[in-house]
Amino acid sequence: MSRITVAYDGGPASRAALAWAVDRARAEAASIELLTAAEVALSGDTDWTVLNLEASEQASREGMEAARRMFSAAGITARVELGDATRRLVEASRDADLLVIGSKRGDREHPAHFERVPRKVATLAACPVVVVPARWTPAPGPILVGVGDEEVSTAPLDFAARSARIDGRPVHVVHAWWIVPRVAPAEALAVPPPEEDRARAEHRRVVETAVGYLQERADVAVTGEAIEGGTVRVMVEQARRAALTVVGSRRSGLFAEWLLGSLTHDLLLHLPCPVAVVPTTVRPSARRSAPRVDRPGGDPDPLPT
Repeated sequence: MSRITVAYDGGPASRAALAWAVDRARAEAASIELLTAAEVALSGDTDWTVLNLEASEQASREGMEAARRMFSAAGITARVELGDATRRLVEASRDADLLVIGSKRGDREHPAHFERVPRKVATLAACPVVVVPARWTPAPGPILVGVGDEEVSTAPLDFAARSARIDGRPVHVVHAWWIVPRVAPAEALAVPPPEEDRARAEHRRVVETAVGYLQERADVAVTGEAIEGGTVRVMVEQARRAALTVVGSRRSGLFAEWLLGSLTHDLLLHLPCPVAVVPTTVRPSARRSAPRVDRPGGDPDPLPT
């Protein structure tokens, strides 16, 4: 039986995360563990720490009661741990199959708020992390998975395929690409040059490869498209129509502890739907990088924050 660990503090975002996790656990017969972190006063204020621990224990009990109303009590456990929330959640990810955490991002009442905990946990966790917006409710839509250009990882595709089988939803593969601007006479740009045609074909091949991989593993409908445009804008717009968006995240290198890929960062910043961040084992693509062709017009303006 797989284990889903839910970050729970009693707030609206954590309640949304719990509701999402319960839906997932019901569908795949998984167990749920609620983890509540009780911060310790850095000043050494013992009274504050004790009060915070008591509040955390109360939140944990309330979470258990809420979970039992939604799900079989036999499959639910809860624990409270003293310490930094990010550290405790990252430690818990080593024994979990999935970590679910809520975020106020996507809540219009908190347009400028981007909590550090979901972002850092998504960067450092050993297992896939699903970040759920505070106002999440079940919605129709496919499982959306983004595929990159220069390197291929099967981990996000495998997670998307499993999610699709569990939920009985189709999978939609999206690959965004754009063309570097150049200066040329208008008449020279009337017909796309051969290099641009070749680039389009290469980008379509990226999608076809991912779709073929998924069709072999997910007994659901799989579609895909290569969309010309900035990666962030394309993925955020597509995610608004999805039930779950899946992206990969490399967890290696000197700056892995604080650096998150720009696409993943911006998806978590806008959070149009639950976003799954999957640690990747990257392997070289079977093809060369798709060429980038010069043409007027470039990467669209980034989405406003």
